[in-house]
Amino acid sequence: TANAFYGNGLYLTDLNASNITSGTLDPSLMPTVNMVSDFDGNTAIQAEATSDENLLRFGVDGTEVAVMSSSGLGFGTISPKRHIEIKVADTETDAQIEFNRDSNFSRIGLFGDQEFQIKSAENIPLTLYTNNSEKIRILANGSLGIGTTSPSQKLDVAGSIHASGSGLFDSNVIALGSVSGGAGTFSGPVSGSTGTFTGALSATSGTFTQTLTGTH
Repeated sequence: TANAFYGNGLYLTDLNASNITSGTLDPSLMPTVNMVSDFDGNTAIQAEATSDENLLRFGVDGTEVAVMSSSGLGFGTISPKRHIEIKVADTETDAQIEFNRDSNFSRIGLFGDQEFQIKSAENIPLTLYTNNSEKIRILANGSLGIGTTSPSQKLDVAGSIHASGSGLFDSNVIALGSVSGGAGTFSGPVSGSTGTFTGALSATSGTFTQTLTGTH
């Protein structure tokens, strides 16, 4: 059994004429190898450092950089819990995966000690898909679209919005459709096509093109 070999394998043990029959090595006499490495042995792929370890280890320049088990591929761990697991120290502040395209990078991972970052240096949108269709898009200018691929405002939603709390607007509220609520208080102008409130409505001014109803 040979634990390692270098170069072209001419020096594997137990290779001689008596071990070869009709030009084929006798399988029972063929040497086994559990490591393939460079000449000085500090960069290698090793199958099982100990008996029945069931790990495939990858080392570069004397440092183990990855381990493959039946569970998956681990970086920084010999027991990955998912198909790919990257384990870093608690003090790590820039553990990121980077995609480099024509010197433009996109990164995902830890940045600093209190931030998880998704970052693209390219002038392209960031999109989120589910059920094989796009649901959210962030344009390069920062506009966020939900249900639309071309948001025209900082937040553009194609569909209804529900909020369980209050809404605060520092500028005008413009409704292209009907406005309804339990009560309404506005410190600036209010405009819309129709308005219906079951409670008090107050504002400095109001403009509606159709009926406005509410208590006062």
